[in-house]
Amino acid sequence: VSTQSTGSPPNQMHRVLLLLSLLLCVHGDLSFNKLVLLSRHGIRTPFPASNLGQSSYAAFSKNGAAWPETPEDWGAAGYEHLTEHGAAVLRVMGKYFRGWVPFNASAATSTLYADDDSAHRDLETAQNFMTGFGFSEPSVYHNASCTTWLFNQGAKMADPSCGLPSKPLVDGTIGGDMVAYTAQYKDLIMGLSDAIDCCNASVCGGKEDCTLMDLPITFNPTHFWSLYDGPFSTASVLAELISLMYANGMDTKAVAPGLDAYQISRLMEVHAMDMRLGDSMLITAQAFGSQLIDHISRTCLLYTSDAADEEDSVDLGGRRIIKKKKKR
Repeated sequence: VSTQSTGSPPNQMHRVLLLLSLLLCVHGDLSFNKLVLLSRHGIRTPFPASNLGQSSYAAFSKNGAAWPETPEDWGAAGYEHLTEHGAAVLRVMGKYFRGWVPFNASAATSTLYADDDSAHRDLETAQNFMTGFGFSEPSVYHNASCTTWLFNQGAKMADPSCGLPSKPLVDGTIGGDMVAYTAQYKDLIMGLSDAIDCCNASVCGGKEDCTLMDLPITFNPTHFWSLYDGPFSTASVLAELISLMYANGMDTKAVAPGLDAYQISRLMEVHAMDMRLGDSMLITAQAFGSQLIDHISRTCLLYTSDAADEEDSVDLGGRRIIKKKKKR
């Protein structure tokens, strides 16, 4: 399982994954044939500026630009929720994929699961996508008791044996030095910094005339989505916010005058690379993905003939392993 960041605002959704796989798990009339994963969610409101240590995104613009921060600004029911436009885009996506998926599916023959939290954006994503897919008022399982092992955002590992990575492990994937790694993307980071007229002194601990590149770099394992605070992660959040504005049909000139669609997509390279620090380089994906695969394989075993009594005689696909006894 891998994630992909398109980095292109017109594509509407970031990190979209559609995986079709055959699971060999059959018991009598019960047949588990297809697993479809849609990751992650549609166009949402931005995360609060407090995630970056500021009371408002306005701190990142010396020119006093008014950043859209409230749910009302985005046409959403609450903070971190899907926007109305985002829900509509998901219904269109569902309709498109219905014509592309090469198997029959209906509400009666399908079981749907979605992650859920106080913002409900993943649940709303599933509901709107499946509505467009052709399911009338789709029912989606989302209570914690049945989704703990299927979805893990990383804040708390379901199994402590699959913990978050250490600093040496993370550094090993980027050549051993986050400062040097960040410097490779200085031009992109400074392009964003200049476009938004960054930053007010409060962003840089009171330093006047600071830029995004002046932010201190610190390892922060509690931020599983980034792991390092500093120019890279901050630019990633701001680039994503501007891209979300574009995707939501909002005027990006209010905060980043002069940027066109191509330039916004280029800035999203910073966001894509920041995500890869934790995902594509198997830092967090290995821990989270292993839990999901283990859960699916064990579920298959439960539904496979004799699996409960002879677990050692069943492989990960649920197939019986017949051992021939040697004659003496």
